[in-house]
Amino acid sequence: MKNAKHIGLAVVTATALMACVGSSTASATVLCSTTTSPCTSKWPTGSKLTFNLSSGGSSKIVTTDEKTTLETCSSGSVEGEVTNAGSSTTTVTVRWLKWTFGICSFPITITIIGASEFHYSFPIHLTVTGDSEIKWTIHTVLFGSCAYGFTAGTSLGTVAGGSPATFTANAVAKKLTGSEAACPETAKWTASYTQSGSTSLFGESS
Repeated sequence: MKNAKHIGLAVVTATALMACVGSSTASATVLCSTTTSPCTSKWPTGSKLTFNLSSGGSSKIVTTDEKTTLETCSSGSVEGEVTNAGSSTTTVTVRWLKWTFGICSFPITITIIGASEFHYSFPIHLTVTGDSEIKWTIHTVLFGSCAYGFTAGTSLGTVAGGSPATFTANAVAKKLTGSEAACPETAKWTASYTQSGSTSLFGESS
């Protein structure tokens, strides 16, 4: 009976510890320019972050069943500013200053740029989620004008730390008011972007 109580206590303790670890890795995040742990080269508030569409790649927006391509772009970039550098209790927030899809099959307009959160993901990667709304409109021939957006909390993709880092977009957007009736209810955005600039980018749990 005593052994059973000890086992039960151990299980409860382990569960509590796992919950704490999960909570800390989800919120306690900083961006670093090296893999040194603890981080001694933190990206400070105000730092500029730029990703350009990877050479030879494309940015695609397709229906979620992947049967219809709504948009294909051969260039594009996202540029942002770190507005919260992260800490032992907070995650990194980046306000997007510029978001372009570049040369595309159809005209596309970014109407709300928004912001994103960067969350540490073991070992040196980051997951990116929407912190505020991001909205764009594709002016297609087949469906007409289709407005889509990512709300706060939407998973946008991942950043693989490196020199340079790589942002892999993989996100599902919802159709918004202002779209033609024929526009699909959801659309998936995929792309691969490469970080520009001389400062390396890695994620770390603070």
